[in-house]
Order: sequence, then structure tokens, then C-alpha cells
Amino acid sequence: MTTRTRPDGGLVDHDDSLTPALSSRIDSLPERFVENLSRQELRVGDVLVGRYRLVQPLGGGGMGQVFVAENLIGRRVAIKVLRPDLLADPSFRRRFQKEAEAIASIDHPNVVRFLDLVVSDPTFLVMEYLQGPTLSAVLKAETRLAPARAIAIIRRLCWGLEAAHQAGVIHRDIKPSNIILGPDVEVGEQPKLLDFGVAKVGISSPEDQLTRAGQIIGSPHYMSPEQITGGEIGPRSDIYSLGCLTYHLLSGAPPFVGTEEFNILSQHVSAEPPPLTGVAADVAQIVSRALAKNPAVRFESMKEMATALHAAEARGSSAASSLDSPTRAFRRPAATSESGKRWATPTLLGIGVMIFALGVVLGALLLRKGADVARNGIIIVSDPAGAVVEVDGKRVEEVTPTAVALARGTHRIVLRRQGLGTVERTVEVDGEAHRRLVEVVLPPQSRRIVVKTAPPGATIYVDRTLAAGTTPTTINVVDDDFHEIRAELAGYEILVHALKPEDKDPELMLELTPEKNPTGTVSVDANGAADVWLDGVSTAYVTPTLAFQLPVGAHVIELRGAGGLRSLPVHIMLRRGENLHLTMALVTGAAR
Repeated sequence: MTTRTRPDGGLVDHDDSLTPALSSRIDSLPERFVENLSRQELRVGDVLVGRYRLVQPLGGGGMGQVFVAENLIGRRVAIKVLRPDLLADPSFRRRFQKEAEAIASIDHPNVVRFLDLVVSDPTFLVMEYLQGPTLSAVLKAETRLAPARAIAIIRRLCWGLEAAHQAGVIHRDIKPSNIILGPDVEVGEQPKLLDFGVAKVGISSPEDQLTRAGQIIGSPHYMSPEQITGGEIGPRSDIYSLGCLTYHLLSGAPPFVGTEEFNILSQHVSAEPPPLTGVAADVAQIVSRALAKNPAVRFESMKEMATALHAAEARGSSAASSLDSPTRAFRRPAATSESGKRWATPTLLGIGVMIFALGVVLGALLLRKGADVARNGIIIVSDPAGAVVEVDGKRVEEVTPTAVALARGTHRIVLRRQGLGTVERTVEVDGEAHRRLVEVVLPPQSRRIVVKTAPPGATIYVDRTLAAGTTPTTINVVDDDFHEIRAELAGYEILVHALKPEDKDPELMLELTPEKNPTGTVSVDANGAADVWLDGVSTAYVTPTLAFQLPVGAHVIELRGAGGLRSLPVHIMLRRGENLHLTMALVTGAAR
């Protein structure tokens, strides 16, 4: 019997004889171990299996508590602690082991990475920790997305789900709250699919499926007809759900809404959604095919749907131009109220439609503004729409999209919208009889922060991106969002600071702690994405890594990738203050 000390000073007794050696198998737990699992509620500060310190609760779900945790070298991960009563069910343990193995085999940038299943007391999953808003939060703020952005997000999710389907995993619960839009240097934002907690492994036998007869798994607004009626669940069920999500992003509401859950479910089975108008015809056809009641009519695979979306984006004026035009006519059923009622569809921009060479529908605006606009005015549109416009310091009556008659000369245009950055443009009007279109993308609102450290001279990373110079230095961050500020200075512990939305100070002071024991830093790169293992223990880092601190001395570093790829172990001797960069090769059948 051992006693574990909690951060609050409390003591927890635990029978070590009942704890198996750390492993990643849950289906072979002895019943006596399960019966004696601790029911003690976990708290921030607890350390699991000697290497994961809980730092922040993320909530809970049907399977247990979820935390942000730090491993032994400060890398943050997400941990889902499984409920003891679920572990007490042998059929759950058997099914869960199969599904954990299948989900762990998915290696795709648009799917959250499953890092480990640790079988101990408690038993928990280790997953990639993601930062960024959920798609649900984005929709709540914006109602709908610009079509080009929506299609880009859906196309990437298609490829992520294709990787899952190739691994034999059907998600079954695709919805906005299960998608995080993380920052990405190359593409701006990268959607990541989360929560395979109700996933179905396609290779499972009927008795090993996660659901029992009579259960409906999924979210009513995005469920396929066969999920509702108890039919065969396969990849095309996810295609239907993704079609519902695409419809929602483009129109502002799911294809079927109602005040009662039963009413929504029945519409999925027997009703047709309102036509999706105001988008390119081939995009509307793609969504319609994905939403076919008969699975055989839908796309054969996520790959086929992704290819169709890519072709639509590349078809020029027949698709891409209309996708990029934020002022096209559109059907926009407003977001549902809390009671589920749909508000009336707003009137379109006007009664007159004039199609210009740019393909923008602004007839009503031109009629309201008069002939002067037709001769020498400007048409101002923004993404998202609804921005307040100032021309030469005077506010325009209408928000974007709008049209303004201007005299000959230079004019200063300023666009503002709450929660977004202000954009300023200078426009030249030459008096010739033509109209000019001014298109503006409103960026997230940002602010400048002066970062100082004691002592100065530290290198700063903002959300894993290197900032210019050393401290004191100035950084730009998106307002009202979470950010990770990381400070590194030789001879001091690496400091990771969570910048929260409510932190509004223009200056951030970080006190660095001298390292208690001499350390150096190591960064690892490879010819592919792989987990980094240090001295036989997973670090939860994935190549390429930032620099991480290690005690001086001898260490063994190896990589473990998907499909059985591994690296040969590399033995290093780290010296104090040394910055060591390793480039390692993943090969098949490397010595273990």
C-alpha cells in the first residue's frame, strides 16, 4: 500500500499490487484491478503515472473527465480520463481497445493525433492538444462563412475523414463543435476533426459495435437517415453528415431545423432540404449529392467528394469567382433561436438586378444611390459583410455591401466591424464613367504587447512561431483569443505562459527561473511526422519539434511513426547550454 500526496495536502491510499505495469492494452485488465480502481476525483496539479501533470480542466463527457496536461518536459497534451464504471464492463474494454488501435493508426493533419492509451489507475487517453476556436464558436459569431473559406474547410475535412475511413473508422458525429480551426502558417487555418468517442470501427464484428439495439448515436442536425432508422453505417454516413455541415456553413443554418428533435430526425429521413441558392451551381450539386437519402447515390468516398470540391474551386467563373464574391445573392436562413425556430429569410439586396462584368449583384444599391454612382461611384463589399463604412471621415448610412457616389479625386475609406480589425484604403476617382469595386477582408482584431523578461535577452515564441528579436520585444496577437507565449534563455527553465482573452495589459513581464540542474536543449526533425521517444518514454512531441530542455548527460532518442516506421535509436551526450538539433530518418523495420 502506498500513499499519494495531492497538491492540496490530501492523501490517497492505493494498493500497488493491483496496478499493472504501464501498458497500452485495456482489454486484458484483471477483474480485481477494475474492482479496486480509485473513484477519487482528479484535480489540477495531480500527476498521473509520474509524468503527466494536470494543468487545466477542459470539461467532461460520456466517457470521463478531460484535462490539459504537461508531460515531463513541458509539452502540453490533452488527456481524457476514462470512467471506472465503464472500465468495469468487459465488453466496453474489448471494444475500446480495438477502436483505440484503429484511431491511433490515423495520421492526417486534419485529424487530432491520438498519442497513447495508458492503462493504469487512472486509465486515460493522451491526445494532441489543440488551440483555436471550434467551428461552432465561429458560426455563432459569423452565422455563415464566405463560400471560398467554407469549401476550403470542408475539402480538408474530406481528406481527414478519408484517412479515417481507410483505417476502418467511421466518425458518426460530425458537427461544428467537433471541429477546431487551428492556426497554420501555410494555409492560415487548419480544421482538425475531434472526438472519435462514438466512432465505429468498420472491421468490428456486430457484437463488438459500440451501440446497442435501439440506441441512436450522433447529433440530430447532422445525422444520416440510416443512423436514425438503424440501417448499415459506413463511410457514406459520414459523407451525409459532412454534407449537412457544408450546407450550414454556406447558408447559415443546417438543412433541417425544428422545435422538436423528433421533427428534425423525421425530416432527415423523408424531407428534402430547401434549395441551396446563391452559390455556384456545381457546388450546390455537390451538397445535394452528399445529402441524398439513398447512400448509394452519394459520393463513393470522401476522396471523390474532395476531388469534386477541388474541381469546383478551379473552374473559374463558373465556380471560383462566385465562391469568392461576398455580395452574391444567397439564401440565408438566419441562425435558429434557442427554441429552434427559424427566423424569416431576409429580403435580397434589392428589386433591380444588374449583372456587371465582375458578376456582382448590386442592382438595388445602384438604383438607391442614383445615376452618379453608375457614372463614378464605388461599390464597397467586405468579408464578412455588415461593416460600418466611413468615407473621408463621414459615416455612410448603410453597412457593407454598399455603393457610394464620389467626386473626382482621392478618398480615404475606413471599414470597421465589432470584434474585427479596422481596414483603411485610399481610392482614386478619375471622373471617368465607370464604377470601381472595393473588396476588403476584415482581419481578426489584434493588439501589440511588449514582452519583457527578467533577465532580458530571451527568445520568444508566440503560438509556436518565433517572434522577432529577443526581449524586450513587441508581438502582435489576435484579440479575445488564447495564445501560448514561450520564453527561452540559456541557463533558465523554459517558461510557457498562457495569454488569456481577458489579459489586456499592453506589457507582459515574465520572470525566468534559473535552472535547478544544468540542462541543454534538443530539437528533432525527420523525413516525416513521428512521435519522439526519450529514454524509452513518449514525450508527446511530434516532429518537427521546437527545442525542449533536457538534463545534461546521456540520453537515447528514437522516433515512432505510422505504419510501423521507426528510427534507429540515437545516443547523445548533452552538455550544459548546448543547443542540439537532430535530423533522423524513419525506416521500416528499424532496430528496436
